[in-house]
Amino acid sequence: MDEREAAAKIHSTFDQVQLWHRTPLFVPNVGSQLRADDDEWPYMSISQLSKVGLDVAAEHLYACRVLVQAGELFPFVHRSLLRTALVGATQAVWLLDPDDGSERTRRHRVLMATMYKRHHQYLSELLTLNDLRGEPHDTNTEIVHDHVAARKGELEKLRAQYSEKSSWNDADAIKAAARACWTRSADVENLVQEALLEWQAGSGASHGLVWSALGQEDTKPVTGPDAQGLAVIAAGGSHLRIANAYMLAYHLTDCGWALLRKRGL
Repeated sequence: MDEREAAAKIHSTFDQVQLWHRTPLFVPNVGSQLRADDDEWPYMSISQLSKVGLDVAAEHLYACRVLVQAGELFPFVHRSLLRTALVGATQAVWLLDPDDGSERTRRHRVLMATMYKRHHQYLSELLTLNDLRGEPHDTNTEIVHDHVAARKGELEKLRAQYSEKSSWNDADAIKAAARACWTRSADVENLVQEALLEWQAGSGASHGLVWSALGQEDTKPVTGPDAQGLAVIAAGGSHLRIANAYMLAYHLTDCGWALLRKRGL
């Protein structure tokens, strides 16, 4: 694939990305698999958690679209956006792929446990900020903190009944989601490995690590090596640089939507 082909491939998705970005609330039909799944933990149901993941993916794909259409192609920003799109879409696929309802609800509990844990940590730090400033705790923050703590405790008790100890892991979930989406492909294991590599490269960009820009066609030396063997390197942006990560997030989002309709309609 060359630069022109990569640009055409990315641009061909823009209408669908816009539709996803503007999709309203999804409510599973009465009698559907998801309607029954939702009753297992209605406080943040599996259908809504899946839809949020797809919304996150669509929003970040749409942000990439806006930048691409404006002619702004960056060596780091797109990778960072696409990493988040990948993780959002992965959440939906990972939650919804199992045919067994008990496995879907187990995965839902795993992801919710991580969400409650991280949210509770954040709210606790907000209250710590009040303490450091010598201020009384913000009333609304304290209410939400206590509510999240209560839900976190309820979920921990429920998970204990099932002897559940597993936790959310981005890498494992991405591999499982990619395998679910391309399970019929003869090249599935290569595609799974590519998905993992794109997530790793996106993580490098998101954390400001320069290695994620190296080894790319549009990262080139500006000067020759000096006496110490060091040269100035410039990293540019291109459609070709982001095409694989973009299409990965796009296809996983499409797969997630297909599963949401399959389980919820």
